[in-house]
Amino acid sequence: MRSLGLWALLSLAACGGVETRLATEQPADKGPVVMKPSVHERNQLVDFGANPDAPEPPDIGIAIALVPESQGSGTAYHVDRPIVLAGSYRVDGKLFQEYEQNPAAAIKLTLTRKDKPGVESVPLYSPKSKIAPRGGGTPPVYGEGYRVGGQFKVDLRLFFGLPGEPGTYVVVASLGLRPSQELSFEIVR
Repeated sequence: MRSLGLWALLSLAACGGVETRLATEQPADKGPVVMKPSVHERNQLVDFGANPDAPEPPDIGIAIALVPESQGSGTAYHVDRPIVLAGSYRVDGKLFQEYEQNPAAAIKLTLTRKDKPGVESVPLYSPKSKIAPRGGGTPPVYGEGYRVGGQFKVDLRLFFGLPGEPGTYVVVASLGLRPSQELSFEIVR
């Protein structure tokens, strides 16, 4: 009889029934189970529009800032509220070509949890396909003074699938090999 129960459980798992049920259960000593977003879901979470909260970027590189939850809240965020990171970046012609005319695809966010072990580094944006190379001829050459950039904002809680529990974190962005400053924040009840 035991083997029949095990067979039924394995059959449910193969069909996805058990996995779906287990993913929604909550362990007694931890917050709700948080599913990490897929690459497609992460792409949809990033807003590349103009952002008044974005810091001024360096001549070439990336800068980030945490948007305070409320006036005077500093870098503390409640467990159920967004943790908005605003950023801006700028590249020269050489990097623009190196990043295949899509510098946003060269940005990575790295989140380190300080009070428990944990580090995650993921692209801010993953293009569905690379730009097709131009047929024939030489690629365009961008002058030494060429600069192009942009701004973005993203909710770190959703982007990284952070658990609904207090914790201390550090976030850093990088544009290729050029890192931003490190920013610390805390999630509180």
